[in-house]
Amino acid sequence: MANDITTRTWVIDTPGAAAIVAADYKLRIRQITWVYENVLPGESAVVQDANGKAILTLTPAMAGRGHEIEATRGRFFDGLKVPTLSGGQLFIEIE
Repeated sequence: MANDITTRTWVIDTPGAAAIVAADYKLRIRQITWVYENVLPGESAVVQDANGKAILTLTPAMAGRGHEIEATRGRFFDGLKVPTLSGGQLFIEIE
């Protein structure tokens, strides 16, 4: 699969060091949900702005399948990248 940023809920399943959205694009994130299977404790999903500033790091409490949800309360960010995604998909709700 490939990252899909064509709707208001972005689906990210491919991590990388490059920005998914450039820093000159201001985006407002309502919520980020990580849905995963076969992930071990200590593995994570890391979301940063395009400049490398941390937005959040999600880490599962238990091995296996599950989901983690983090509300960002509609804050604005300078672009977006996901350098680490240990498995599964991120669903990023854009306002």
